[in-house]
Amino acid sequence: MAITLLPPKGDFTDADTTQGELKAALDQLIDYLTERTNAAADTGVVNAYVLTLSPAITSYEARQRFTFTTVNANTSTSTLAVNGLSATAIKLPDGSALPAGAIPAGVAEVVHNGTDFTLVSASGVVSGDATINSMPLIAFEFQVRNNGGVIEHRMVQLGRNNAVTVSTYLPQISGETASWTATPTVDGVTEFAAGAGIRSGSSEQMIFDSFASVSTVTWFASSGKSSVGTAVDMKAWNSASFDVNGTTLDRLGAGFSNALTGAAFGITTGNIATGKQMDFTVFGFAPDS
Repeated sequence: MAITLLPPKGDFTDADTTQGELKAALDQLIDYLTERTNAAADTGVVNAYVLTLSPAITSYEARQRFTFTTVNANTSTSTLAVNGLSATAIKLPDGSALPAGAIPAGVAEVVHNGTDFTLVSASGVVSGDATINSMPLIAFEFQVRNNGGVIEHRMVQLGRNNAVTVSTYLPQISGETASWTATPTVDGVTEFAAGAGIRSGSSEQMIFDSFASVSTVTWFASSGKSSVGTAVDMKAWNSASFDVNGTTLDRLGAGFSNALTGAAFGITTGNIATGKQMDFTVFGFAPDS
């Protein structure tokens, strides 16, 4: 977009806006319009993102921003093409090539720097490609409900009801599923179901199925949505040793309590009425399985 300044009509006085001030204001307007965010859904393939904007752009300009949703997480260096223009490399802010996993399935924002696109932000379901202390992130929602007198649980993607996978979202947790599953009471002879179970003799504690001892894990849980009528906190443990079905490991665990009084809150049909549900957000990091 080009704007041509016309000569001023009449004379300016000291009290009037000067042509230089007018040009400066127009330059700011140009910058604003150039930097405006254009949003669309990606219609390309893995590592080759494609956007179709309406109205269309006819050229790339420095400071143009584009926000796009995509179901294609990148697996290597990637490009973006907008409105049939050339496929242009997407790079990190330091100018280096885009690594695998930098753009997850979700939402990404890029800005054109005059030559390439720079990845400004990318968000989606946090995956194992993201790390803390060189260990994959744990990020999921843990949900518990009373379904007709049966306590059930499941583990799903953050903000969604989609399945998570061990390799990318739940390192060290085995058997998790997005399907509602009856929650067993686990002990030395009773096995987990769908990656978790209530600790025998301590209904306010949940134990999670681990591939191996996880003494180096660190994770945190926060209260989420709840329809049980009581504010409930889920406090995750780093690890604790438990015998489940004859196998003793340092396992992930969590305790539930009344958020107001601190009293233990048992995961029972007495505390969670039929049709009621609790959702908790879990973050952390753990070594690969």
